[in-house]
Amino acid sequence: MPYDIKKNGPENKPWCVYDDKGKNRGCSTSRELAISHMRALYHAHAGGKFTKKE
Repeated sequence: MPYDIKKNGPENKPWCVYDDKGKNRGCSTSRELAISHMRALYHAHAGGKFTKKE
């Protein structure tokens, strides 16, 4: 499932991640955070597991 980042969100979170159907998967305050968000979505989609940082 491809994701895309667009700068079209609200002023406080302008960087948004969209899936291939055009659904907004969340917005971030910076492009760097949006890229991290997109990477997490790819990881989860591939069946990856997340661990808690202590």
